[in-house]
Amino acid sequence: MDRPHSTPFPRVARTLRALTPRTLRFACAAATSSSIFFAAHTSAARTSETTASSSQAPADVSAPKSLVTGRVVRFFDFEEDAFNPDPVPQYWFRAQDDPRARARPGFPIWNEAQFSNTFARSGVASVMLPTDGGSTSLRLGAGVIPIFPSADYVVTAAIRTKGLRAARGCIAARLLDAEKNPITASEIRSETIESPLDWTPVSIKVPGRWPEAAYLQIDLELLQPAQFTSSTLLGRHTVWDEDISGAVYIDDVGVFQLPRVELTPTAPAGVVSAPDTVSFTGIVRDLTGEDLTAQLALRDIHGNVVDTHTIHLGPGGGELDWTPRITALGWYEASMHITTGPHIVGSSSCAVLAVPAFRHRANTSAPAGAVFTPPASQRHDVSMGLVLCAANEDQLSRTQDLLTKLNLHALTIPLVSNQSTFSYNFLKPILDRLLSSNTLITLWLPSLPSSLATDLRVDPTDAMILADHPEAQWLPFLHPLLDTFGQRITRWQIGIAPAIPTWRGPELSRRLSLLRDALERSIPDPRIALPWNSQVAWPNPAPPKNAALAADTLSLVVPASFSPAAAADAVRTWARQAPLGTELHAILQPLDSDVSIEDQITDLMQRTALIWRALEMGNENAGLRAQPRISLPDPFARQDSGSQHSDDPSPLVGVWANLNAHLVGRKVIAVLDNPSGLRCLLLSSPAPVIAGARPTGLIIAWADSSVSSAVLRGYFTAPESTLTAFDPFGNPSTVTPADSNGRYEITVGPTPILLEGVDSELARFSAGFEVSPNFVLAVAAVHEHEIILSNPWPVRITGEIHLPSQQIGVTNQPWRFTPTSPMPFSIAPGQQVRLPFAFSFSSGEEAGPRQLIANVKITADRPYPPMKLSAPITIGLNDIDMQVNVNLAPRTEGPDVVITATVINSGKSPRTLQVELVAAGESRQKLPVSNLGPGESAVRRFVIKNAAAKLSGKRIRCTLVDVDGLERLNKFVQAP
Repeated sequence: MDRPHSTPFPRVARTLRALTPRTLRFACAAATSSSIFFAAHTSAARTSETTASSSQAPADVSAPKSLVTGRVVRFFDFEEDAFNPDPVPQYWFRAQDDPRARARPGFPIWNEAQFSNTFARSGVASVMLPTDGGSTSLRLGAGVIPIFPSADYVVTAAIRTKGLRAARGCIAARLLDAEKNPITASEIRSETIESPLDWTPVSIKVPGRWPEAAYLQIDLELLQPAQFTSSTLLGRHTVWDEDISGAVYIDDVGVFQLPRVELTPTAPAGVVSAPDTVSFTGIVRDLTGEDLTAQLALRDIHGNVVDTHTIHLGPGGGELDWTPRITALGWYEASMHITTGPHIVGSSSCAVLAVPAFRHRANTSAPAGAVFTPPASQRHDVSMGLVLCAANEDQLSRTQDLLTKLNLHALTIPLVSNQSTFSYNFLKPILDRLLSSNTLITLWLPSLPSSLATDLRVDPTDAMILADHPEAQWLPFLHPLLDTFGQRITRWQIGIAPAIPTWRGPELSRRLSLLRDALERSIPDPRIALPWNSQVAWPNPAPPKNAALAADTLSLVVPASFSPAAAADAVRTWARQAPLGTELHAILQPLDSDVSIEDQITDLMQRTALIWRALEMGNENAGLRAQPRISLPDPFARQDSGSQHSDDPSPLVGVWANLNAHLVGRKVIAVLDNPSGLRCLLLSSPAPVIAGARPTGLIIAWADSSVSSAVLRGYFTAPESTLTAFDPFGNPSTVTPADSNGRYEITVGPTPILLEGVDSELARFSAGFEVSPNFVLAVAAVHEHEIILSNPWPVRITGEIHLPSQQIGVTNQPWRFTPTSPMPFSIAPGQQVRLPFAFSFSSGEEAGPRQLIANVKITADRPYPPMKLSAPITIGLNDIDMQVNVNLAPRTEGPDVVITATVINSGKSPRTLQVELVAAGESRQKLPVSNLGPGESAVRRFVIKNAAAKLSGKRIRCTLVDVDGLERLNKFVQAP
């Protein structure tokens, strides 16, 4: 095929000479810019790009002749002083707001782009885009750069700024058809740049997706915030900060033809269900005739290379298939670099999710290790779903496959995205397929299409404003959907969650009622959802608790800024305060993409687990209309606008599907937290269960933010059963007990683990073992307490408990228990028993937290092996405490050991005490503490001279004695 004819431009030889190796390598690096490499690879790729485009490129690096002659479509170095007397480069014009030529609000005509010799990346000249307020643009004429419609191109440039505070510089490109009309969907803009100290390279990839494309057009721009910042709550009423002086300088604008490179997963929606294999297909088309090689790599979610493959394609490219080797479920990114010699000339990447084989819980033929979810008959009681916030047509068309593979059955679909409306003809087959799979659909009008907003003369970001206009002016926009799906889709959500409430309570109710009345003409009993920000209080006055809200569903957006605990508290509060009969739909905003994916997953799992419990607690007396729902927004990967695959599944949606598979149909029946930083929830067995199978529960456990790890201890399975741990993506591993009696010790980190196969009753019984009271006075006397046992089984349990007589304290003196023989018990279902016992210990027993251990045998629906259970107790005094520290004091003969005791009286009456110090091989020391008043403290200091070497590593006892009583508080410290 012949190359499209390009308009001749002068000084071709000088332009090609100006195309230095650094520029060519920058273009090649830009060819890979659409690929998104995860974790550490991202940083490496960015470093490589920066180095490749540096002005300090090695002199011995040269580009192959084919790169110069075959891939350079056009290059503008703006060195035109010898032949161009105009103030702007040849073939370029000022694209400002001009009633005679074009309407461009925000680009005032007084801002005039022009040549400049102030800065130059190469040569002596560049283009300057100044501002005297407003934005500035310089545009390449239509028809200057003809292109192949199926080819991909990259546009590169270097940008520098001067005197800018709010404005930024960028480049933009679009494709034109044969009539030189813009193809709107093809327009793409680079990142905005502020670079006052040096030149910053930028690039944008222009994919050849439009068969009608004939030309490429480029804009060089200085943009004020109003032109590059996303819309705010105030919409068109926002007052933007902008610069009234300063400039953007742009130089070395190049256009390069890339090979057409496409890499796609063979699995629908990029989701592979085990045991199916992950595979990819690739297509490479090139018109330059260069010899091409494809280098493929698969990386896991941490950026580690899992597999690689190299295929020689030859001139023109070709097609390829690749099945990489993977050993674990999870999110993977595949990349394909196309090289000619040492140069990368094109690339493509895509993501794939490898997930478990989700099966219905009633499916007895499911393979071992399959994760079960409810049958279709129960799907309208789902608890987890997805929300498409800013979907495009590619994403919507893949949503059905995504939901099917991930076994999710609730979806919120926007009718408007970026103020453009999805057509009825496009939506109809998608909605039909979703409904046929029994998906719970909510249609969402987040904003108004620009055409409707223009007709109504309203802010398009305020969809609720439709209630202020006659139905005849806006309802026809919805008629096609209402006429076709009004009987089958009754859930509608209007507007977005406000950062600041714009209506008072009565006004909000009035608008919702008017919108309901309009929809009722086509929908029987419409379910209206009101989006709301969990940080925002109800509009004043709030509806009373016992009054129905005009909306049926409260779609509560939980911001990413909320910690897991704060998110759960907010949802619990809203669930309890929501007006009577309201359905609660919590939408969890994930952490920003600049946070590591590990932290994103950890946060999502913790928030989901805690909100799951919060919804149950909040629903107990809240009068909510239906089972609450939790949704994840944006299930597709957030990628660069130039990416070929903006519809890749995100890592979080794989985690979400795994949580759905384990949580659905379950309730939190116990909290097994402990003070050492362990967070642990025990969930019930789901229903239904396989006929004849023993129901098993689920444990979700993690270490809270105060510790890096924690240990989960207890009895969780019967001897013949298996405990299986699942990671965030559903990879199973068998957990073995720590001893022969079936006691587990499982170390967990911040990322929650899911433990399946739990004997819920056994776990609750062992975790519920406690001593009352659990505070033991530090007195050498007989202490009378009770053991509390509870029966979580649906049958009566019997057994016996024995407190071993040789239980040893830290002083190596045995504790003596009464009774000495085993204590029998019999407990009815759901009841508890209190067994009295007494014990004593020596006067030298150390104060502080301890574990009281008991041997327990039980028979419930089966006999269980003997268990060794422990309950926390604390030895101390109610109103007196002592803190002890040890240090060394230097001396010429050798360091002294200095012990400092701080005595604190938290009681209501004065106390007379004595502090005694005992160290091995040293004489006992005593110091009085006389008449220590309430709320007062006293410090006593002991010095053991020249004893550092002798006492090093040994324990020293400090005892606080009540002069008038039996209280003895022993604290130990270890000499350094």
